[in-house]
Amino acid sequence: MHRIKDGPVQRAFSHWNHFCFGLFSMIGGLYIWFHQGYLDDPRVTPPPPPSPAEHAIFAFADDWWFSLWLIICGLAILVGVFYNRRLLRDGGLVALSPAMGALSVAFIVRGLFDVRFNLTWVFALLMLFLLVGTLIRGTRMDIKSWAVALGALGTFVTTIWAVIHGYHSDTRQADRDRQGMEKYIMEQVKADNESLRKERENDQAQFARDLNDLKAKKDAMEQELNQQIALKVSENEALRKRNAALERENQAYRERYGEL
Repeated sequence: MHRIKDGPVQRAFSHWNHFCFGLFSMIGGLYIWFHQGYLDDPRVTPPPPPSPAEHAIFAFADDWWFSLWLIICGLAILVGVFYNRRLLRDGGLVALSPAMGALSVAFIVRGLFDVRFNLTWVFALLMLFLLVGTLIRGTRMDIKSWAVALGALGTFVTTIWAVIHGYHSDTRQADRDRQGMEKYIMEQVKADNESLRKERENDQAQFARDLNDLKAKKDAMEQELNQQIALKVSENEALRKRNAALERENQAYRERYGEL
């Protein structure tokens, strides 16, 4: 009987569904990892912003922990495919099913109730159904019954946990935003007060300089006037002495020659 060579390519084709789930799960996880918070970008979520309750439901889809979850699940599935480890292949799919269920619920809310056009929820549901079908039709699948049940239960629990986590995440973010705004306002008020204080100090310094200049000019004018007054007093004194001398000469002349 002809035996097909057992290699990575043959194993990928033998477990094609598992391989695709693992590959695209890793691609999706890596994309989210390098674009964390992309749902908050106005280009993705244009105004008006969604309500806090709706945002809390799909806020997890662009968080680091969700991307890490997809990467770990995808890596586990691919390792199970290439090393022919059925437990890793099926376990990775079971762990991946809650993530697909959570994505489906989140984007159904975003696409149907929030009236933001997207088809993410359609493909997330399709991937979830294909994933469950792969688990059911898996070869030598003696754990398929509890695996599917575990995946469904995990989907429900994870969705509820994601909503709660998103709500608390939004609350913490709102608190951080409020604190940041309060800090910015306080810093702005402090900066404005500091600017006004410096302007007032500069005005006071300029006023003091102007006052000193006026005092210096007043002192110089007073000194000049005092010097002029002293000069006039001296000139008047000299005139009085000269007049007195002339008066004496006139008196002597009258005494000598008499009145004319």
